[in-house]
Amino acid sequence: MGIPKIELRKLTANDLSVQPDCFKNDVDKDAECYMFANYGMLFVEDEKKPLFYFRHSGINNPRWAGIVHLGDGPFSTQTSAHHNDIAQSDTECIPWKLVNEEKGIYEISSKDPFSKLSYSPDEFEWIEGKEGSILNIKGKPIPFAIFVHQNDIQDTYILQYATLEGTYEGRPVKGFMAHDRIFHSTINNVDVIKPDYTYTLGIYSGIREDGRREIFDAYFKDENGKGIAIYWLEGEDPIFTDECVMEADWHHLPYVPEGDNTVVATEITYRMPNGPEIHYTGKWGAKGFTEKPRIERVGQSHSLGTWYVGDTPYKHSIWSVLNENMNATPERINKMGLKVVD
Repeated sequence: MGIPKIELRKLTANDLSVQPDCFKNDVDKDAECYMFANYGMLFVEDEKKPLFYFRHSGINNPRWAGIVHLGDGPFSTQTSAHHNDIAQSDTECIPWKLVNEEKGIYEISSKDPFSKLSYSPDEFEWIEGKEGSILNIKGKPIPFAIFVHQNDIQDTYILQYATLEGTYEGRPVKGFMAHDRIFHSTINNVDVIKPDYTYTLGIYSGIREDGRREIFDAYFKDENGKGIAIYWLEGEDPIFTDECVMEADWHHLPYVPEGDNTVVATEITYRMPNGPEIHYTGKWGAKGFTEKPRIERVGQSHSLGTWYVGDTPYKHSIWSVLNENMNATPERINKMGLKVVD
């Protein structure tokens, strides 16, 4: 398969444009951004477990957004904290544009419901609700973004992590969250993720108790059981591989209708031949991050929880985990060399 061309470098203002210079080449074919997302766990004062924020948007209009209470246990579903009171697909908005050339700030916003999402190489600011009454967080991106150039695994892609803090419903909140942007050279032919789109991914971030940040990303699309992965611990060089192996037992979702064979993994070990083992334990559940669980989306599953690296478990002070599966059926899981146990 071969490792796709991946760059780790500081985000620039030009990278935040709709058609950045870094993708004007024969590989990416002048790719344009057609979709982006903000997502991650929110650690809110006095909440027993994290909430999850997910905003999914085109560059000209929102697609959907939500803040949810995660389900108790990995086989449960989310409940809505905020959906109808934040900007959705029918909300009129001011499209993605450069609003401050000197600082390289790009922004997309709406008036009713109010939202403002701002991005620059040095600071992100995400506001939901009038005067930030629902969510008002800002913070700094980590020193590098992950640039994945067009390849046989996925589209051209930029992923940037950032530590953010501020308020949620007026209470202090923190998060180590992600912003990704997806690009395609045929922008007019790409609108939404297709229902039959197939992948399994893990997007993890965390701050260790000694203050070091770490991230892990794994992406499986082919059915051979091996995927691409990136691991970085602050102070060390990042590690790449296209030979990452996932070890996991998969389980049928208990709440879907008869005949729906969607499965989810709740305990995962990732093995990188040139790097550490990454361990995940599922603690909470969701099916989509929409107002109501997306029961109708056969093959989609999510699992959220905690993670650590190496042989000895440890805790992060704040962290985020997103395990997302599309076309997660026993047939596909078996082709990956994994097993469905119940």
